Amino acid sequence: MVNKKKIILSKKYLIKEYIKKDKTCKQISLKIGCSCETVRKELLRNNIKRKNPSHYGGYWTDKKRYPETIEKIKIARAKQILPKRTAESNKKIGDAQRGEKNHNYGKKASAKSREKMSLAKKGMKGKPLSESTKQKIRDANLGKVLSDETKKKIKIALNKPERIKNFKEKRKNWTCPKKDTSIEIKIQNFLSKLHLEYFTHKYISEIKYKYQCDVFIPVQKGIPQKTIIECDGDYWHGNPKFPRARNFDSKRKSQRCLDFERTSQLEKQGFRVIRLFGSEIIPMKLNGFKEIFK
Repeated sequence: MVNKKKIILSKKYLIKEYIKKDKTCKQISLKIGCSCETVRKELLRNNIKRKNPSHYGGYWTDKKRYPETIEKIKIARAKQILPKRTAESNKKIGDAQRGEKNHNYGKKASAKSREKMSLAKKGMKGKPLSESTKQKIRDANLGKVLSDETKKKIKIALNKPERIKNFKEKRKNWTCPKKDTSIEIKIQNFLSKLHLEYFTHKYISEIKYKYQCDVFIPVQKGIPQKTIIECDGDYWHGNPKFPRARNFDSKRKSQRCLDFERTSQLEKQGFRVIRLFGSEIIPMKLNGFKEIFK
């Protein structure tokens, strides 16, 4: 039996060869006459940090696979049919990674990491989600009930003055809703038949409570005054003649107050405001609409 001599490399030697001369473990092992593993162990023993394989370029640097090889890899991966995890398995995995057991528990991302995440999210802006992704999000949030603390946090975040200001600036250029309601379309058809020029969803900035009106009619032949027509839904705008008027919630009541306030401010700015509820528009005929402008 041949006795193997134990090789011990000094830290000074390893720093000289591995760091200063930038040699690999294999190159050092060939020079000494030992295995690569021995050199690695000595680096570990001397607390010398190993270099990443990419430091030396790596085998695949500037190399490309043949198309046939790529095709073979695709076929091989397609054949790998992995069994689906059961709900019980998913629960066990979730419990094992929840709370203090999670490897990220208690950790806070550095400013640099947060910046990287922010830039990554900005790259996704404007990209539409696929139907399968939308469905996954729906399924994940189905049946979830937010705690009072979470609701409070959301409310604080939504009511920040800078957020409200930015939202109002962006809202100027939005057409909301994107699809006109049936009562709005009916009024637009009446105006077209009367050969009157009009604009839909024009942003009115002359008043305190700026908004997009339903229909704006500029001054023209037969219309001596700037006119705004609002097509209000009976429920959403609190029609007092609506059967459910007594059961209106605070939102409907506040919307009605806002409508009155906007009408008052518009009239002070020289506009003529015509507010029509859905129950008035639906049975309306063209001759009845003409009477409004007299």
